[in-house]
Amino acid sequence: MFHSTDQGNSWTSASDGLWASTVPSLVSVGPNTFAGTSGGGIFLTSDSGSTWNATNQGLNSLYVWALLANGGNLFAGTDSGAFISTNNGASWSAINAGLEKTRINCLAISGSYLCAGSSGKGIYVSSDNGSHWMNASTGTIVMSLATIDSIFIAGDFMGRAFISYDHGSNWSQISTGLPNDYITSLCINSSYLFAGTEANGVWKRSLSEILTKVKTNMPELPNKYSLQQNFPNPFNPTTNISFDIPSQSFVFLKIFDIIGREVSTLVSEELPAGHYSRQWSAINFPSGVYFYRLQAGNYVEVKKLILLK
Repeated sequence: MFHSTDQGNSWTSASDGLWASTVPSLVSVGPNTFAGTSGGGIFLTSDSGSTWNATNQGLNSLYVWALLANGGNLFAGTDSGAFISTNNGASWSAINAGLEKTRINCLAISGSYLCAGSSGKGIYVSSDNGSHWMNASTGTIVMSLATIDSIFIAGDFMGRAFISYDHGSNWSQISTGLPNDYITSLCINSSYLFAGTEANGVWKRSLSEILTKVKTNMPELPNKYSLQQNFPNPFNPTTNISFDIPSQSFVFLKIFDIIGREVSTLVSEELPAGHYSRQWSAINFPSGVYFYRLQAGNYVEVKKLILLK
């Protein structure tokens, strides 16, 4: 770790107590800076890097590739999935429901949507701070993420960039001109999308061109409320539930057991018009018949699903 006080004109070492030499991720929250390391876990400094202390309680992997701060929450992407801290890094809890315990290379957030890029099935998206994840895969190893408004942009290990205008539900490729190389980082300013590569330097593309293209190819919005049958059904232990919202609404999607007791809440938030899908992981529930209920405004619909273990 190195520290500059003159906008990068000169640098001094700032690694006292930070014994892991490879630092893939950094995030600052107020006076605190967190460093994610390869093999040492997460370190914290509150004195601009003069001293560092490990803060790994609850982590089951010390290989931390991504860090993200949002409000009072800290998120970490590791070799064994994602973790959250709600107490400024003092302790960490796994948030892997619906998320394969695979390496998380990058994290990004847009509004209430948290996005994770993995070495397993590409992209995962959560709308509840990681309590539940939905696979929105680009079918590749995702190395980097960036956001602008409700747009997610992802870079993979083959030099391909992908963009989603609807919080990860649909993706299209925007790779023209990029070399066949790892896209290790992405950054957006007011005019350009920048892509940093492993061995071919930095590339850029006009942001206005990308946004115009995406808006032209946006999927049509639904014209009515609907709730689809879950798939697969029967299932074990996860299933996907899709629904359509024609206008901005406060939406509840809940799971009930056979006698009507609420056992899980998949959605409880205001959503814009669009097509949505949520995954329910029933790994801790017994086999049997369950019901899922969608309520959006005055619209209510209930369907049955079957868990077979």
